[in-house]
Amino acid sequence: FLELDGMGAFGVFVENCTIENCTVNVSFSGDALGAVSYYSGIAYQLTNSTVTNVTVNSTAEIGLYATEAGTNTVTGSKVVVDDGFTLIENEDDFWAIYTDTTPLSGSYRLADNLTLTKTYGEMVGNERNETFSGILDGDGHTLTYNAGVDGSRLFYLVTGTIQNITLNAGEGFYLGSAVAFQLTNATIKDVTVTATFNRNDTSQIAGGVTLAAPGSGGLAVWISNSTVENCTINLTLEETATADYYSGIAYDVSGSTFTNVTVKCATQLGLYKSGTAASETNVNFELITA
Repeated sequence: FLELDGMGAFGVFVENCTIENCTVNVSFSGDALGAVSYYSGIAYQLTNSTVTNVTVNSTAEIGLYATEAGTNTVTGSKVVVDDGFTLIENEDDFWAIYTDTTPLSGSYRLADNLTLTKTYGEMVGNERNETFSGILDGDGHTLTYNAGVDGSRLFYLVTGTIQNITLNAGEGFYLGSAVAFQLTNATIKDVTVTATFNRNDTSQIAGGVTLAAPGSGGLAVWISNSTVENCTINLTLEETATADYYSGIAYDVSGSTFTNVTVKCATQLGLYKSGTAASETNVNFELITA
């Protein structure tokens, strides 16, 4: 058995061939999901061949070929990636999340750094307490937003995934916390949050009634049965906000798993005040001193 260095949809080695006016549809499943870099749209090695008007539709980022030899002529050919994510390129794209079906279940990815000029309350209303069960992938970019006077959160309830993103959350958060009011069965992974709390109460509105929360935290008020991994939470307490009310992660963390989470603040904070975490691995608080 000779193990190969790669593969393509037409062949491993394509030599002295003509490929013209073709469409290749490639998807990945099983073990291939973790080995996408092994595959190409045409071949592992393209040698002395002509490729004209070939479109490779792929569910992951791949090349037309990995290596080449001799002289190749490649014209009008490309890889089109459709991984099921909707690209967020501007603020309108972001708020379009809330036109998704209920619960909000789409998969979204930031195209670049993005600053929101409007708040949740202004755009969808403070009583629109919907569930985000989809995926928000920052692709390594930064989302900047501000709670504003009404203290809006980014989401109300998250049961999906927020990953690979830096959240510059601004200050306020009367109607939630920096990410959401609640995280339930959610995954928060590879996320950095920076937020300033400037008041000592947090509430939600339901049916015209304001319901006060007993405390809050850097990610949410309530976190239950969720996974938080590889996250840094940078907090500042100002004005009437106190350590008696705020925690580094959340007020309650019942049944949740925390791995590689660091909270940083110039005020000594507990990581949470209520509930029992399912597990904690490398979870720390760092007191910032001048």
